[in-house]
Parts: sequence; C-alpha cells; structure tokens
Amino acid sequence: MRKRKDSAQTGRKCHTGSPPKRMRLDVGHPDSEESQHKLDEESNNLHEFEHQKFDDQPGPPVQQNGRPLFLLDVFCGTAGVAAAFRSMGGDALGIDHMVDKRRVKGPVAKVNLEKKSGQKTVLAWINEDKVDAVMLAPPCGTSSRAREIPLPKTATLRKGMQPLPLRSNASPNGLPHLQGVAKLKVEAANRLYKFTRDVINACIQKGIPFICENPKRSLMWLTDPFLDLDSTCRFQFVHACMYGSRRRKSTGLLMNFDAANLKSECDGQHQHLPWGMVEATDGKSKVFSTSLETEYPTQFCRQLSLAFMDQLNRQGKFLPDVSQKDDQVQKMGAGTQPRGNRSPLLLGEFKFKVDITSSGVPVPECISQDVHPPFQGLPLHAKRISSREIVSNGENGEKIKKQQSVFGIFRSPWDFFSRTLEIEHPLDSPQLVDKDNLRAMIFIRDHTAAEVATFRTKQLKRFMDRAIALSDDEKALKESLDPDVRSVLHGKRLLLFKEMALEAQVGDETLFDELVEGFSLTGDMPESKQFPTKLKPALISVQQLKESAVWAKKMIQSSCRRIALDEEVATAVYDETLQQLADG
Repeated sequence: MRKRKDSAQTGRKCHTGSPPKRMRLDVGHPDSEESQHKLDEESNNLHEFEHQKFDDQPGPPVQQNGRPLFLLDVFCGTAGVAAAFRSMGGDALGIDHMVDKRRVKGPVAKVNLEKKSGQKTVLAWINEDKVDAVMLAPPCGTSSRAREIPLPKTATLRKGMQPLPLRSNASPNGLPHLQGVAKLKVEAANRLYKFTRDVINACIQKGIPFICENPKRSLMWLTDPFLDLDSTCRFQFVHACMYGSRRRKSTGLLMNFDAANLKSECDGQHQHLPWGMVEATDGKSKVFSTSLETEYPTQFCRQLSLAFMDQLNRQGKFLPDVSQKDDQVQKMGAGTQPRGNRSPLLLGEFKFKVDITSSGVPVPECISQDVHPPFQGLPLHAKRISSREIVSNGENGEKIKKQQSVFGIFRSPWDFFSRTLEIEHPLDSPQLVDKDNLRAMIFIRDHTAAEVATFRTKQLKRFMDRAIALSDDEKALKESLDPDVRSVLHGKRLLLFKEMALEAQVGDETLFDELVEGFSLTGDMPESKQFPTKLKPALISVQQLKESAVWAKKMIQSSCRRIALDEEVATAVYDETLQQLADG
C-alpha cells in the first residue's frame, strides 16, 4: 500500500498550532449542566480543531465504474447511518459483532472486528476502492467519564452495578491495577481503537471521507491510537439535543473534511431530560441514562449522511443515473421474471436546481411574486425541495447559523413539449432489455427474413472455421486440465468460447480461467461485470471455515449414524447419494 509523506504513520502532529502531546480534558461529568462551564474553559486545546480554518485536501477521486456511492458503517449498532445513506440513493453496509434483527434499520453484517481476519477484510475493501465513505463509532464503555461519578446512596443497586473507572487522564490506555474481566475489557477496546486508527490512516491515504464519533470527553481521544493525527484531521462538536435527542449530550466528531451541518450546539430553547439513574422503559427498574443515548436519533443519522454526500460531491463523486431496472436485471440473472411494468423516468420535472443560503428569514415552499430576500431572483413557482440548518464560523470565530435550501426550477410548457419530441416514448422501447438484445431486435426489425438468415449463416460459418483452426490448441488445453475438470468440459470448445466472449465484450475477465481451473468455493468472488456491484462480506474467514469444518464433519457423521438405525431410510439416503454421484 503506497504511503503518503504526510501520513499518520510518520508521526506528524495535528495541524492545530502547537498542541500538547496529549489532548487532555480534565473535567467532570461530560453531560451534567454543572460541569459545562468548566468544560468550556478546560477543553480549549481540543476546541482548536473546531475553530481552525482548513483547506480541504481530498485525495484523487476514485473511479466508481457506474456503481452507487458506498458507505461502510463500522461499529454500526442499529445501522441508522447506513439506512439514512441508502435512503438518499447510495448503498451502505453496517458492520458490528452483534446484530439485533429486531432493532436494525439498515443492512448489517455480523463481523468480529477484534479478530485479525475481520480487520483485514475491512481494510482490504478500503484499499481496493470498494468504499467511498466510512462511519466509525468505536465502543466507548471503557472510556466513559460517567464511570467517575458515584451513584447516590438512594439508588437501589445490584451487586457490582456501580461502574468503576477503567481509565484516567494519566492512564488513558488503562489503569495499571486492572485485573480480570476489567483488564480484558480494556485490552479488547484498545485493540478496536488501534483498528479504528488503521481504518482512519487508510481513509486518509485514499482520500476517503471518514467520521469517527465518540462522546466529546471520552477518554478514547487520549489513547495512543489517537495521538499524532494527520494534518487533514479535525474535530467538530455537536450537542445531541440539536439533532433529535432529548438530552444535552456533547459529541465529538473526528473527521478529515469540514461539515457545516455538524456544528450545532444547544441553543437553550428546549428542555432536557436528566442524567444519572432513570426509570427503564418497562417502568419496573432503574438504568443508567447513558445507556439510553447509545442509539443515534434519526435526525442525526440523516445529517451525518448529508455531510458524507456533500463531501463526496465536492470530490467529484455523484450518485450514478441508475434506472429502476437494476433489480430486474438481478432477478432475470437468477431466472426470476420481474413483475410490473414500471420503466425509468425519462424526463425530470425540474430543468435545473438552485442552492440558496439564507439567515434569519423563513424559507418559502414556493416562490411567489411578493417573496422576500434573498429569494427574489428565483423564477416564479420554483419549488423548495429541501432545507437544512448549517453552522459557519464568523470572522472572530463566532458561530453563525444559516439555512441552506435547494429549489427546483420547473421547465416551461414549451420547453417540456420540445424535450418530449427528442426522447423515445417508453412504449416504443423494451426498457428492461439489455443493449445487446436491443440491437439484435433492431437488426431484425430493419432487415428482411432472408437478410437475417444470410447474416446468421455467415456468422455460424466463421465460428465453425475458427473451431477447426483452434482444434489442436483445444486438445492440448484439455490434456492440461485436472482430470475431474476435463471430464466435465470434454465436449466444450473452450478456446472458441474465449474468443467469442472477447468479441462480444462480455467483460468477465476471470470467467475463462475459472472454467479451466475450477470455481473457488471460498474466498473473495471476483466481479462478473454483468450485474450491479454489491458488497457482501463473508460471515467467517476461510481459516475459520477450515477450523469449524473439523467439528462440522463430526456432527454430520454423528447424524449419519442415527440414520443407520432405520434400515429403510439409510438405504434410501445411500441410493440417492450414488445417484447424485453418477449425475456429477
């Protein structure tokens, strides 16, 4: 993997003026109202990230090859960010070591990221340009400042319920006296933090936007993996109550780009739920309020996704114009006939879209003649498509709230009519047919039956002549094959098939090699380029499969012994086995 001179591996300091070796936050409970004033005074070192002006230095744009933008949501929990990114038209996959199917909101793969095999898989996706953006939310349980707060004596506690500190400012990597389960928890978290830094380094090297989230005062930020960050890294801070939460939770976002919509802090215009011990949702027990804030609010997930999408657009990456036929193509490839007659939209309702930034004024839904500034320049009847709040820094570092809105400008009736004359009517074209078959249909339509027959005869003769010319090479190829492969392919003209595939520009570069060498049953599957690309991770590694196969084989043998107790069933199973063997 090629390394940049300014990568984190060189030990270069963060671009924050002259930061200390460790960015320390020596304050009390991160979320209590009483400690907020002290927090603002003692976290200036960390705040320098937020107020420093950076020039975005994205890496070279990655070729998408027509695939949708892909977000990898690592430590995803309920996969809210992945779901929000997909709702915007991109593709996404969440990864976590535990998956609660009743709560997940988006696609999730169960992968143990503590193991090297799982880590290598994720890093390989990034290095192979399969990922466009990465969201990271490492577990903060061992790094939480809430562990430092003693519970009130009135709280009813079970044995061991009082959480004890596992880290400190002086020992952020773990207190030296830790033993047993507590030590194992910290070591496991440290391995995940190290992996998180590896992902961050890979993203920086590839120019891939990333966001790493943890509480603002989490001790994770002081651990070794988060020291000496690359100069492209910066912190932004938000209060969760401004993004759909009901508690004033201070959240830190480590990023390699600037996101104006991820800077909102509490405006004091709403009430907050308390911290500490609160009633559980069942009303029968007490739980820590921090446990109720682990899942991202929907609004926060959407704003994170918008930040990613805006940065990808700045890098020149956009959602491809994918028609609705992708799912139908997948189904047809699997032998399933797609249902319905929906065809892709051929003419959009808007001629173009306009971005407008405003401050202190309401954003109209539709542009009228008496519209107020700064919307007068928009054509009449322009429609508001979306609007969201962003925060920018003023000349003196003060925060300025603005509204960023997108308006769609409708086509004029004459323009709409003129454009309809330039495009093909949906009923005149089989929208769900690939281009090669469509060309064949047009050829048959434009030629007589005799001309079509003559053309086909010439093509057939040409390929038969090539088969004769390749016969000696074909024989030599067959003799070099594995005996089992040779027995299956003995009647196939492989070299002729290879030439025909190249001439037809099939695009599957590994198909011929897989035919003659055999298809691998494990490992990564190469792209066929016949269907839309979809990243789907393996649940276990090849090594794990080999290790588990030993016991799986014993279980199968054990079940076979039970079958042998019934002679009739055993005979039927044996006969079926021989039949399948004979069928190849």
